Amino acid sequence: QTFNNSDSLEILWSSFGDVNEKLDLYYSVDRKINGVLDTTKYYPKSCILPEGTSGWLMIAEDIENIGSYKWSLNAIQATDSLRIKIIESKANPACDINGHYIRITGNVRTAHKTEVSSVYQNLKSKIK
Repeated sequence: QTFNNSDSLEILWSSFGDVNEKLDLYYSVDRKINGVLDTTKYYPKSCILPEGTSGWLMIAEDIENIGSYKWSLNAIQATDSLRIKIIESKANPACDINGHYIRITGNVRTAHKTEVSSVYQNLKSKIK
């Protein structure tokens, strides 16, 4: 899937069992986590983010387990490697990671227009 960083992304999930547990949401834009190539496979050790774990950044902490969360992508740079991780229950962690990388595009047209306008203004001032 491809989204623009001016979009909001609705993160959806299904839970079974105790849905009263709070969730933490993380994202990564790095294909390597702690120097090891990340995979789309689920591993129980992936549910724990020990202190010093690099590559995963917090989206939201202790959110209600209601099956969805709307996340603004404004702070995300263009990438083809966005991953999302949901961790449930800190005492006995269960988690999941989205199965495919998500592509985020930047607002290229606006940046390009600003660049061109700036170059035009510089040329205009030199011509005078």
